[in-house]
Amino acid sequence: MKQGIFHKGAAKIVADNGLTENRCSQSYGSTGYKALEALQRYWNELLWRRREESQPSQAPWLVPLRSAFNPMKIHRHLPDIFIAERKSAGNLWLRISGTAIDEAAGFCLQGKNFFDICLSSERDFFKTTTGAMLKQPCGMKLTRRIMLPDGRAYKYNALCFPLADSEAVPRYIVGMVKVAADNKRAYFRRTSKIRSEMSGFSYIDIGAGMPAAPTAIR
Repeated sequence: MKQGIFHKGAAKIVADNGLTENRCSQSYGSTGYKALEALQRYWNELLWRRREESQPSQAPWLVPLRSAFNPMKIHRHLPDIFIAERKSAGNLWLRISGTAIDEAAGFCLQGKNFFDICLSSERDFFKTTTGAMLKQPCGMKLTRRIMLPDGRAYKYNALCFPLADSEAVPRYIVGMVKVAADNKRAYFRRTSKIRSEMSGFSYIDIGAGMPAAPTAIR
């Protein structure tokens, strides 16, 4: 699979099983999406706060609680944020979907099962990757290229991290989607004629290692 903008390898883990000083940061480099970096910094803060509050006997890679995540802490980026709950292997329920995400999709995503509305060619891929990032807690980032029937093509980047329920079980995914600045989001419409390709994908190691790389989408 092409690496695209994604950097090879995971954030390094230091000897005490903590994260490196940049706290699992993998820069987006030339893309310049400060919003994605803002989400990453805030999630990292929650992670380290959760670790500091945990008992020494608990796993060092604890996932932040969903209840601790306050979208208003990054309120400038609310239109691009989503929160999904994995109810089962075939149900990733969208609890929150930002207005910019809905605009790009062409309809409201909140309250829908993501697997029911994503492209059929990508359904197995997303079932595998979202399930894996919650089973072996890690982050995920990807770049997709959308091709429309009239020949136009658009790119967007997404960054996702796990959140845990009240029992400390990773069950939620918080993420941000950024469409390239020069794209007209209104042209994104759900239709069988839309084609998509993954131009970059990587997991982000938050201290629990990373799942096996998924099979590329052709």
